[in-house]
Amino acid sequence: MVASISQVWRRRWAGMLLTAMAAGTIGACGSPSGPSGPRLNVTVRDDAGLFIERMPVVVRQAGVTLTTTRTDGRGQVTVAVPEAGSYEVQVVPRAGYQRGRDPLTKLVSVNGAGAVQFTVYREGLSTGDSCNYPDPCAIGSP
Repeated sequence: MVASISQVWRRRWAGMLLTAMAAGTIGACGSPSGPSGPRLNVTVRDDAGLFIERMPVVVRQAGVTLTTTRTDGRGQVTVAVPEAGSYEVQVVPRAGYQRGRDPLTKLVSVNGAGAVQFTVYREGLSTGDSCNYPDPCAIGSP
């Protein structure tokens, strides 16, 4: 059976319309990297202000661990959380680091996006007082 020219054009237009609708639906569902929604941004630095990579971060809600992850090369990690609310964020110092004056666990309220920063000390280099890494108190000391 031979299709008429008008039937061929209708099929082409229908195909283009379906393709456009599919592309619009995919775009409306969010990015391929994950759904948009509440996010928690965590940053970990040492007491000299340097970013700490690969630092373990635990996120909990109501005592239930939602995720355990690590910071990237910029000392940051972004965690998608299921809903707006209060979350407990904990940094677990890896080898070579210890707790400084900053608490290792903080309560964060997330409404769209929440941000929390942590400061840890480098073992053997930080004194825990006004002398920061590298230790300016040691420069020129006998």
